Amino acid sequence: MSNRIPANWTRALTALVIAASGLCAQAALAADQVNVRYSWKLKGEYMAFYMAKEKGYFAKEGIDAKLGEGAGAQAALGSLIQGNEDVVVLPGIYAITAISKGMPIKMIALYHPVAPVGFLSNPENPVRTPKDLEGKSVSTAAGDTTVEYLPVLCSKAKIDCSKIKRVRGDMGMRVSQLQAKQVDLASTYLNVDPPMLEAQNLHFVIFDAAKFGLTVPGLALVSTDKAIQTKGDVLRRFIRALNQGFDSSRSDPTGAAEALLKSWSGGPPLGVVTEQVKKTLEFTPVATREPLGHIDPAVIRSALDEMALVNPQDASAKPLDDYYTNVLLAPAKN
Repeated sequence: MSNRIPANWTRALTALVIAASGLCAQAALAADQVNVRYSWKLKGEYMAFYMAKEKGYFAKEGIDAKLGEGAGAQAALGSLIQGNEDVVVLPGIYAITAISKGMPIKMIALYHPVAPVGFLSNPENPVRTPKDLEGKSVSTAAGDTTVEYLPVLCSKAKIDCSKIKRVRGDMGMRVSQLQAKQVDLASTYLNVDPPMLEAQNLHFVIFDAAKFGLTVPGLALVSTDKAIQTKGDVLRRFIRALNQGFDSSRSDPTGAAEALLKSWSGGPPLGVVTEQVKKTLEFTPVATREPLGHIDPAVIRSALDEMALVNPQDASAKPLDDYYTNVLLAPAKN
């Protein structure tokens, strides 16, 4: 009995090996790495990135997304400029400020046209209106969006910012200082802190700063001018997958929280993260006529006007197009 493999079998096996090798090579070539740096530690606000990974949206777009925590907007932007990151995720107002000062970057998507910022106060000494802020003390730290842009609120509400005492502290100690009555106010992100505090049976009075005029851009994606030019297709596929992550998170907030917690060692309970996800999506516009992440130039213009109230020297004569681009966003479905 002959052990020779028939010629037609050999040809078929060879063809299969070549085809498999080609698929593997194609997959390897398609996996474009995108380094992403958040401006802060993990929180429910970042759920869409993990949902996009969990559901395979990044993989389907040929994207290998490397996601990393941060230590403030300035550090994240510095790493971006140094070429260590492809995308940073931070409040858009910090990108606008940096661009006004000459940093060669742009916002490439904006998910929170208005940052969900505010203040917490104790029920026995509540702050419910802007006038209540006068005579109060507030804990502040580097990168505190609410306190940094408090002069905008003061100007719009016609209150005296000099009557609000700033007490230097640590971002992680704000609530502890408030509990201990060392300060009257603690800044907060309405989509992050309240769900955690409620789970601990801690009840504070919430002051929504946006309702009284503090309307600076929040959750945004930022990249360098160079990356937009040289890696435009990669960034476009990255955003397309991420937007699917947002859509899936809206359909299944608990699933989004579960996906995030897989990468969040020692994170809060599932119920808390699920509430953070839901709150985050309340501030995220649903794509209708424009694609998710679309940047309205009116938002940029308004932010520049508000920056001028804080630091007139930051008022820039740069064209609005220097601050953002929508070219990487896919059109909305009809």
